[in-house]
Amino acid sequence: MPKGRSPNSTQQLKKRMLVALEKTLGVVTPAAKLAGINPCTHYDWLKKDASYKEAVGNVKEQTIDFVESQMLKAVKEGDKTLMMFYMKCQAKHRGYVERQELVGVKDQPIEINVVIGQNESKSASTDSD
Repeated sequence: MPKGRSPNSTQQLKKRMLVALEKTLGVVTPAAKLAGINPCTHYDWLKKDASYKEAVGNVKEQTIDFVESQMLKAVKEGDKTLMMFYMKCQAKHRGYVERQELVGVKDQPIEINVVIGQNESKSASTDSD
């Protein structure tokens, strides 16, 4: 705690910072400016005060909920980009993925044949996790 600041004033500043984080959707620099503190003070509180850290985590979860609800509204309105994003995040089990994962039997190598040209091929073995 900085010299000259009482525990009550520190608690009041933390509360102001939490309110400011809600207003800025969790963006620290503008929130710190609104709360009248240096952003470094916020990060110091995160390291030293578990209840403050938990409260900041709650603000982050509220922000995620808000953004998710806005995204789903846009999906309902037909936003195809957000539809695809949602499916890639939430429907991987249905094949909506950017990348394919190769899974073998535990502790057994996976054999991959890579075709370089029409008549050439190269084999490679990798260990699966």
